[in-house]
Amino acid sequence: MDTDAEWGYVGDIGPSHWADLSREFCACGGSHQSPIDLPRRKATEGTIDLDIRYEKAIARLSYKSYGVQMTLDGGHIRVNGETYRLVQFHFHTPSEHRLAGVTFPGELHLVHVGESGHIVVLGIFLADGDAHPGLSPIWSAFPTVEATPPFPFNPAILLPDGREVYVYEGSLTTPPCTEDVTWLVMKQPIYLSDVQIENLTAVHAETNIHNNRPVQPLNDRDVDFLQPVTDPSPET
Repeated sequence: MDTDAEWGYVGDIGPSHWADLSREFCACGGSHQSPIDLPRRKATEGTIDLDIRYEKAIARLSYKSYGVQMTLDGGHIRVNGETYRLVQFHFHTPSEHRLAGVTFPGELHLVHVGESGHIVVLGIFLADGDAHPGLSPIWSAFPTVEATPPFPFNPAILLPDGREVYVYEGSLTTPPCTEDVTWLVMKQPIYLSDVQIENLTAVHAETNIHNNRPVQPLNDRDVDFLQPVTDPSPET
């Protein structure tokens, strides 16, 4: 098997084949994979110490095999006293997670890494609504994503007002599908216009048609629905 295997979302290199494409991708066949269908009413309820402290940073926009990605050192989150640094965020269309069987037009993933190397991903659904003004600097780069110079961007503009989250242990949703990833998927979405969603979908569709992995079995995992116990107002 090829350790530099090409992968995608359709055909012989699509999600159902990822685990067979490379030894490095064997975790894609694991039992604790992401995304999942989040159980709206069956999730265990509780609280979480969640403090989101994003800040303006120089961002670099690029197009990777799984879609549009922004790389930046844009602050951090603290989860139950542990700090995780924001390193990048990217988009999927349509959404990868479902909420009680419902698929959204898109999903934003903000990827954080702790000092130990542990990964925490904050997922935010993208729903139909009014145009999101904070996304204009990114959307103005479409479709020439690869030619975009670095520019300042504050990821705090991407957060919804609510901080209620579904929490579970899963994996990266792209190869190598590494497990032991903590997922925080926000219940409240952010809203984009039809045009913004169409423009994002068009960029992803250039090579993949779509870039969402199908939902994976929950197996023996718990899903918690947690209310924040910290001030929900982010620093800007």
